[in-house]
Amino acid sequence: MKKPIKISDELLFDYIDGSLNHADRLMVEEACKKSPWKERLQELTALDTSLLSIHDNWAEPAEGFNTSIMKNISAYEATPKTSRRNIILLSALILTCIIGCISLSSLPASYYMNQLLIPQEALNNLNINELPKSIAINLQLVIEGSLFVCALLALILFDRIILKPFFSKRKVSSSH
Repeated sequence: MKKPIKISDELLFDYIDGSLNHADRLMVEEACKKSPWKERLQELTALDTSLLSIHDNWAEPAEGFNTSIMKNISAYEATPKTSRRNIILLSALILTCIIGCISLSSLPASYYMNQLLIPQEALNNLNINELPKSIAINLQLVIEGSLFVCALLALILFDRIILKPFFSKRKVSSSH
């Protein structure tokens, strides 16, 4: 008794396209003499014919269509994306500047080393006997300097995160 022949739609499509070798083509022709495979081959042949007729009716795109699409894609890719990390960093810098400016007026002008609250046992371990007992630290100058650095970083991030993408999008939209 012969083993049943396994035929798939892919094999039938290859038969319709004429891309089978001689042995496979004979096998498909032998199988299609029987009713279920014959009907399936007719269905797939009709489908292939209708798809080919649709393909013949397709209109070609207008001249320069592909070029304009590629320009739009490249313009879209050129605009940098705003990352969540940069927005959080910008917000933290602005918040630091605001809090620092508000609290700046309530701080004393300078601190002395002997006024700092450092535990005595930590001082004994550090061997700070060589240091003078009262070193003045101009706290206001230190805070103003760090606020200046924070404000400068915030302005740079503001330029990179918000202004640059805004003006690049504006430039792209005005060129169209």
